[in-house]
Order: sequence, then structure tokens, then C-alpha cells
Amino acid sequence: MYKLLLISIVALQPMLHGAITYSLRDARFFGEPTGRETLTSGAFTAYTLEQLTVNFSTGGATPTIFNGSAANQGAPFVLGGFNHVNAGANTALTASDLVTPISIVSIVQSQIQETGVTVTGGAGTAYLLPTFRVQGSFQDSHATASASLAMCFGIGTCALTGVANSFGPALVDTTFTPSIGTSTDFTFGVPFAFFFFVNGGISSSSSGTLAPGELSVDFTNGVHLLSMSVVDANGVPIPGAMIHSQLLDQIAVPEPATFALAGLGLAALLILRRNSTGCSSPREGCSLAKGWPGKASRGQDWPPHKTAECPNSRPRSQVYWRPNHSRSVPSIMPSLST
Repeated sequence: MYKLLLISIVALQPMLHGAITYSLRDARFFGEPTGRETLTSGAFTAYTLEQLTVNFSTGGATPTIFNGSAANQGAPFVLGGFNHVNAGANTALTASDLVTPISIVSIVQSQIQETGVTVTGGAGTAYLLPTFRVQGSFQDSHATASASLAMCFGIGTCALTGVANSFGPALVDTTFTPSIGTSTDFTFGVPFAFFFFVNGGISSSSSGTLAPGELSVDFTNGVHLLSMSVVDANGVPIPGAMIHSQLLDQIAVPEPATFALAGLGLAALLILRRNSTGCSSPREGCSLAKGWPGKASRGQDWPPHKTAECPNSRPRSQVYWRPNHSRSVPSIMPSLST
């Protein structure tokens, strides 16, 4: 069973009406206190292509190395990242107070938030349920630590839910839909904010200590939004419900063929940024990438991707988000085949 953690929508970014923002986070819980957690955030648009890369080594003859990279892409929409740890010796794991022992080794997160969302076409309380496709892979040669992929979606709060870990298959291609409950409920006609993120984590089975060994979780082509539905307490879709969301109108739902393009975009970004660190492999530790002080370039000159038309691969439903001024979308979006 995966452990559920209730997470609040705390202030990585300001609550602005109608704002769409992203947050990227790389964090390690070992080594020197300076630079243990690195964050960046900003406006999320169809032109966004961001990456936050951190490379750290404890140094010495048997170093413990962390390579973390959180990324996103506006169009085609993807959230992704990479988390790699190679411990050359027993390494102390502590919380931010540098005293309390913990089992978390490192985390890499990519998050999206939108405020000012409304749903019309009904009355009272209903539930907003997205479905995401989650892809990744694990490499685990560590005896007492493991890597995991988890998802979180919520309105105000969310339950962090594990979708895969390195005890299972090395390759992951699955879907995630949050549960009906207090984290996904809303009131028709009342503006609200939703947020979601993917988390690639590495943890030790022993609190306070990471034994020697190496493992990683790679979710470069990690998360795609497949569909968004409005349902009642029994999970039945509500006819006529319309989601008014700038994010959904902005990113649309790509054709299945564009998943490959999205993965290539982030993969190229990760390769280019890793090369800029001067590390020929993840095992070679170095400081924060030279010329990139914890942040990727803003990508203003990066042109938006165009969604290719694929007449032979359209899903059964032909209803898509409507690019009109009201930014209204049907309550049930087409599920794309995998």
C-alpha cells in the first residue's frame, strides 16, 4: 500500500485571480546545508519550456552524489523530471533543521496551479476529476533504498498518491485519477483554484542513514493530461457541466502522436542542460551547472509546438476544448488511447 500525504496548496506562488503558474523543485536531505532545496516558479503559458537542474556531491574519496532535474513544457503539455542518487558511503539524512533524522533522500517535483477556475451548468457540490498518463523508469541497484513516482491533484489540498516504485517493473506507463472527496469537490459557479504535481522521490529504509548504493527515477516524459470530467458523489458525469479554465483552453489535449513530440522536447532540454554541467555522466558530481544558478532560461525565444492533425488516430469523442473568449470546456473530455 502506498502512503497518502495530505498536502496544502501553500505559497510557492501567489494566489492571483485567473493566474496559471508553475513551480519546479529539487531537494536533497543530506550534505552541506547550503543549497539543499532549490525552487523556481513563474507564469505558465503555451510557450513555456523550463528546467531546474541541480548537481551536488559531498566530495571526498567516496562521495554521495545527487543529480536532480525538474522540467515542464507548455505545448504539447508535459511535466517531467529526473532524480538520481549514488551513495559512495553511509550518508546522514536530516530534515531542514539538520538534526531530525528522516528517511527521505531526495525529491524532484514539477507543479502547475491555476486560480479563478469556475464550473457552470449545475448546482450545489460536484467533483473535478482529471486523468493523467504517467510514464517513467527506474534503475535500482541499492539494497536498502527505493525510488518512487507519485501524483497529487487537488482543490485547496491534495492526497499525494504513489503510482509506482522501484520494487515493481522498471518501466512505468499508467494512469492516475484522484478520488472523489474533499480534495476534489467544488461548488458550481464559485471560483476556485486547483493544482497538481508529479513527484519523483528516493527514500531509505533506515531513517537517518543512506547506505552505499545507486538508484534513479526518470520521468522525463512523465505526465500528460488525458481528460477532465465533472461528476457527482457517485462518480456519474453531470450533463451540461462546463469547466471555465484558461489552462485547459491553453494546453488543449494533444493527439496521441504528439506524446512523442512532447517527450522529445523535454528529453532534448534535459540532455542539453546535463551537458552544460560538465558532467560526462550522472555519477560525476559537480556543483550547480555553470551559468545556470539554479534556474533554466525563461525560453522566451522558444517557438510553440503545433499539435499535428492525425485523422486516423482521433479518439471516439470529437468534442474538444473550445478556444473561445469564455474559455468554457465540456465537463467530459475525450480520453486518448495509449
